[in-house]
Amino acid sequence: LDGGNTWRLCDITHPSPPTRHGKHWTWSLWATAVPVVDLVGVKEVAVRAWDEATNTQPDKLTWNVMGMMNNCWFRVRVTPTVTAAGSIGLQFVHPTRPGNLQGGWMYDSPGESPGGAVGATAVAAGAAAGGGVAHGGSSAAVLKSADLSAASQKLPSLKPSSSPSASAAAGSAAGSAVPSGSSGRKILMAEIEQHADESSPWIVVHGRVYDCTKFLKDHPGGSESITINAGTDVTEEFDAIHSEKAKKMLEEYYIGDVAEEGEEEGTVMGAAADTAAATAAPPAPAPAPAPHAAAAAAAAAAASATPVPAPLAASPTPLHPTTLDPKKRIPVPLLSKLALSPDVRRFRFALPSPNHILGLPVGKHLFVCAKVDGKLVMRAYTPTTSDEDGVGYFDLVVKIYFKGVVPQFPDGGVMSQHLESLSIGDTIEIKGPLGHIEYLGRGKFSVSGEEKQAKKLGMLAGGTGITPIYQVAKAILADPEDKTEMWVLFGNRTVADVLLQDEMDRWAEQYPDRFHVWYTVGGTCA
Repeated sequence: LDGGNTWRLCDITHPSPPTRHGKHWTWSLWATAVPVVDLVGVKEVAVRAWDEATNTQPDKLTWNVMGMMNNCWFRVRVTPTVTAAGSIGLQFVHPTRPGNLQGGWMYDSPGESPGGAVGATAVAAGAAAGGGVAHGGSSAAVLKSADLSAASQKLPSLKPSSSPSASAAAGSAAGSAVPSGSSGRKILMAEIEQHADESSPWIVVHGRVYDCTKFLKDHPGGSESITINAGTDVTEEFDAIHSEKAKKMLEEYYIGDVAEEGEEEGTVMGAAADTAAATAAPPAPAPAPAPHAAAAAAAAAAASATPVPAPLAASPTPLHPTTLDPKKRIPVPLLSKLALSPDVRRFRFALPSPNHILGLPVGKHLFVCAKVDGKLVMRAYTPTTSDEDGVGYFDLVVKIYFKGVVPQFPDGGVMSQHLESLSIGDTIEIKGPLGHIEYLGRGKFSVSGEEKQAKKLGMLAGGTGITPIYQVAKAILADPEDKTEMWVLFGNRTVADVLLQDEMDRWAEQYPDRFHVWYTVGGTCA
């Protein structure tokens, strides 16, 4: 119940007697008793088997060289939900459904809601006493009333509007399935905008709403790549960055559709809408305000009736306001372009004022955004300047991948060639910061929010990936009290591809006890 950290031993029974060799050529039946309240807060129920030689099933699905698939853990996903009657419930979704039936959490068709009632078993929380889960894809068991308080403590924020399966339950009560491609849940943008932080990040892509909370820790670009867009429609940016595989993965987190103008939140689509509304439980009466709340409201009303004198002066403006905004794309014009080699440029972009700084923490990066041939293109870059030495501007060192030069990429780099085409005064847009690694100084890092300390750093970089390492090394060497030692191994295709070599060679000479660098090439050294 906890991702494999601990396991509960099950009882095994064999319906048929063993052969004379002691083998059971029959189904093995496994059973164990788990109080339903122990399942509250559980994301997944995993089952694995051991044999007498202590061999066990692997946790993930793999294929061997003979093309045969292994027999891995069996996983049933558990999702907290709210039933049509408004009570707390748990929904169990199996990987697939029997035979040719579609559904289950492994089903990745955009037209199917992985969190829906298909291939699922529901456990509802009610006042009646309940037992185990009965057989069948849509049967239900009820939590004992004594378990409700414990369940409420584990799920304090559960509410009908955040559950993708609430509308599925309503559709089931109405005796009509929700149309393919929609969960039946209509969500207003006002509600989506409330889910704008890491506690419950929702995004909108092509009119479909996704709850990305469970993917925060697994996102390759770090959780900030999701949270900076939480609560907004990110269709254009999502399409600009992600592959078709990523778009299919997104469907696992689908919870509903954006309510169009004139539609009401929570509408169940199809002919079952009226029936579902009729069978839904009546809304609970609004609680009476507590005495202190009433007093606060009265005080607020009195205060609003009293004229408030105007402030004597506006709040002081920061000496160096920051430019980056995680929720907005900020336009910045090109100030200058310097050729460092035949295919490497240093682009300098102006910030909104001469006093502005970029506001990028050391170790993090930003998105550079531009329209190319009418389509949004976004790429992640790390500036070589910092907030200390880049007041009013920032620099990007970029290798230009020209069309027809690298056989593997005959069209070249879309963004790098666009930057190369810019004239002085042309603008791009930037957005950030993002990234799950930040250097805090004196050997201290924040990695996905967890602080780590190091006295010695081994750094590996390839090609343009040197820029974040360059940024961290620059910050370390700028602080005389930072005694962190660095060893950098920098690989490139050819000698001509090596970026920032002059600066790093100068550091190695100036700080021989703190900075060491080696270069490797995989191509011709001529």
